Amino acid sequence: MKIDDQRVEKKILSCAESLVFQKGLQGWNMDQLAAKAGLAKNTLYKIITSKEILLEKVIINKIKDLQWEVGQIIEKEAEYFAALDQILLVFPKIVGLYSDTFREVYNEYPAIEEQIICHRRELTQYIYQFIQKGKDAGKLHSEVDPETLIQTLQAVLLYFIKQEPDAVSFQQKLKISFGYILKGIQK
Repeated sequence: MKIDDQRVEKKILSCAESLVFQKGLQGWNMDQLAAKAGLAKNTLYKIITSKEILLEKVIINKIKDLQWEVGQIIEKEAEYFAALDQILLVFPKIVGLYSDTFREVYNEYPAIEEQIICHRRELTQYIYQFIQKGKDAGKLHSEVDPETLIQTLQAVLLYFIKQEPDAVSFQQKLKISFGYILKGIQK
């Protein structure tokens, strides 16, 4: 096996992503990652070189995956409000990028914060542009401010994360609340 084999690196990143987002930054170590990826620890370090670089790749890949998912919705869904509904289903994953795990990463590895924030801004900007497109097409009220709308959706999401421990109830209430907001901004 080549050390620069992309399949091996993808496997490592996938294993690391599941550990990071399930257990947080402190809930796992490199020995556990090596075992999960089926590698010796020294082989793991030859491929990734450091935990900091690994975390940066994992988080940036997660952001890029979400941006791709939103892009696919925008590209494939011709009806604006149907696309917006689908984007809102992805929205909890996007807000998850502001999770405790990210705060842990920023505190432990401050050097990668700027890079991650830059990629996160690109994703948010992508959604802002989609909202602006709806305004320009006359589908949304002209007073709608994309940034304030995103912040409102985040606030609603965070409220239900804290108030609804049951996943089914959380999803139902979130969908109803997002629906109210969407009806309020439609022309």
